[in-house]
Amino acid sequence: MLIKADESALLVVDMQGRLLTLVQDWQRILDNVMWLTRVARKIGVPVMATEQYPKGLGRTQPDLAALIPPAASPKRNTSPASRPTACRGCPGPSGARWWSAASNPMFA
Repeated sequence: MLIKADESALLVVDMQGRLLTLVQDWQRILDNVMWLTRVARKIGVPVMATEQYPKGLGRTQPDLAALIPPAASPKRNTSPASRPTACRGCPGPSGARWWSAASNPMFA
């Protein structure tokens, strides 16, 4: 089965600085996610990234964040127990590159 760019999306989840470095072999994981992100963008697959508790865990790793475009579809965090989530690549108020679920009425 071949991927169809117009029916696909890549969602990069919680690749944040303070969290990422706690994972075994994190550099290899980061390299693979960056490669996958580049490939997705090259074939026209939308790329988005979420962040859990960015105030405490930091933002998406900077080299990876630079690969993620500002415009894509928002992802809604539906878990009632989850902490506020932020999304890079999701449209926010006034087209902002970053948005936080805590400040978005959709998540109220």
